[in-house]
Amino acid sequence: MPVGREVAAERKIRMRICGTAVAFRCHIQGISLHVAEPFGEEIILKISTRKLVTLALFVALGVIFARFLSFQTPILRIGLAFIPLSLAGIYYGPISGAVVAALVDIFGFVLFPSGAYFPGFTVSAALSGIVLGLLLYKKSPSLWRVIWANAITCFIISGFLSTYWLTFIIPGQTYFILLATRMITQLILFPVQFVVTFAIWKAIDKQHIFRLA
Repeated sequence: MPVGREVAAERKIRMRICGTAVAFRCHIQGISLHVAEPFGEEIILKISTRKLVTLALFVALGVIFARFLSFQTPILRIGLAFIPLSLAGIYYGPISGAVVAALVDIFGFVLFPSGAYFPGFTVSAALSGIVLGLLLYKKSPSLWRVIWANAITCFIISGFLSTYWLTFIIPGQTYFILLATRMITQLILFPVQFVVTFAIWKAIDKQHIFRLA
């Protein structure tokens, strides 16, 4: 390669993180991320425009459902925001599910603030997206998968973990008192969530629209 071309190649915009060169390329079909590993291997991650738009739609629906189709109590939110989060996990997997869930929590607070922002709830939301993606993505509709996914998100994440976050922002309340109240509500929400999620998953699979990307 001529020296001039070598110099031009070295002038490409790159960002180094922990010794890994990362180059971003935007094009009409979407965004591609090229990661050049130190040993010469390259990993290419592509996000299509359709996927970006769909994920943005899921975020918007999550915020709308959480705000207008939900009932907020001081210790729990009851509503239908789980629907777009489940769709993100079904269509695009755990990473996209986590991103959508976290953005719904963040944008929901920014647009409709209620109290102080606490990042622990964003972590809980992201974990819920990961669980839904891991158990539902690229899988045939299964009642037991939906039950397990919603049991983990309802009782372990929303129940045990999110209750722990509440002890930091609600003074004078012990963990087990808050947990008892939240678990009663989760027992009511759980069958609604898994029935609705399973029905949507079956409808998607039946219509052969399992992938939007």
